[in-house]
Amino acid sequence: SSIFGTNADTGRFFPEELWNYEAGINTTLADGKVFLNAAVFYMDYSDRQITSLEPSELVETGFALFVRNAAEAEVTGIELDATLNLSEGLTLTAAYTYLDAEYTDFKTTTSGALGVALAGNCELITSGATAACITDFTGRPLERIPEHGLVASALYRRPISGDREFAFDVTLQYQDERPQGNDFLHVFPSYTVIDTRIGVEADNWSAYLYADNLTDDDTAKSGQGYGDLGALGSLAITTFSPDKRQVGARFTYRF
Repeated sequence: SSIFGTNADTGRFFPEELWNYEAGINTTLADGKVFLNAAVFYMDYSDRQITSLEPSELVETGFALFVRNAAEAEVTGIELDATLNLSEGLTLTAAYTYLDAEYTDFKTTTSGALGVALAGNCELITSGATAACITDFTGRPLERIPEHGLVASALYRRPISGDREFAFDVTLQYQDERPQGNDFLHVFPSYTVIDTRIGVEADNWSAYLYADNLTDDDTAKSGQGYGDLGALGSLAITTFSPDKRQVGARFTYRF
């Protein structure tokens, strides 16, 4: 691949590569009322595409930004999930994920003081009269990946009459804090979101009252950071507002 409008030689980069290894076990207990599953996995990530500042004769400053296959990373994880049919009509489910994700080889070039400060190291290079640093982020966490995650739900169904049945469910989603970048300059905090609904279902229609984000959690879940844009860099980050609590009714008819 290459970036439109760049030199064909310097603007070219290649696909990322990912090898995934996984082993697990699935079990059924208590005459089919309990299901327990577990898996461990390892992901080997190579040729990760990054933006790097490199010496270049194409610009007056002596350095230009290029996309390069310059980083390697690995992710080790555990997944656990369970389903419990506690009684007729009542089902509980839960799924937990643990992730240990870090760069195993990641060096990039910067001419900004902020980039050097965040890395905490510098291998000085020069291009003409301009100096820059090769910084090493090996061992740093992958951006936007939480260490812990959990999704749990409860579902209750009970026949009313004919093909109609009463239905109630509630779902909880938890996600651990995660860095916006590999430098931990900006960290999105952990959050918990609860969704619920109650209503009636039939063969070809359903009617529900619902509440999404029941507790009106206002934790910022994503954003865009801006760093190392000049000699002194920038500490700015733009966060995106999460969905507010929404309460309403839904009616669905299936033809």
